[in-house]
Amino acid sequence: MIEPMKITIHANPKTQMLFIKIDGDIHDGIGLLRNPLAGNRLLGRNGVTDMSKDCCKYGEEWQVRDTEQKLFQEHCAPQYPDECIYYISNDSLSKKTHNLHRRLLDVVCEDFVGVNKDDCVYDVMVMGDLEVAEDPSYGN
Repeated sequence: MIEPMKITIHANPKTQMLFIKIDGDIHDGIGLLRNPLAGNRLLGRNGVTDMSKDCCKYGEEWQVRDTEQKLFQEHCAPQYPDECIYYISNDSLSKKTHNLHRRLLDVVCEDFVGVNKDDCVYDVMVMGDLEVAEDPSYGN
């Protein structure tokens, strides 16, 4: 039996970010909305390939194709077939700097746990604004 779905949307006007939390299953969900039959697995477009170990590849797998209907009217890079952009370099100095930033941001986001803390740290880094951590949506 499929449980009823509850969607919570939190808008932060300061950062212009939306936090969307979906509790329950979307009975005909696919892609980033997840197929309820997939359990805890993140399945690729073929419905079989388990991409749970690499959420970046999973996101890229479900990037809207140029042959699919667009959700947003405004074109914003990157768009398929261009790959997603990652801001963390592989050189050792960047890794050291990233690790230092991560430890500092762990303190900034210390009130949150698990994936909420990870999301807080990531969003603060991307936005370049420590006040992003004050958004109550990370506590949900």
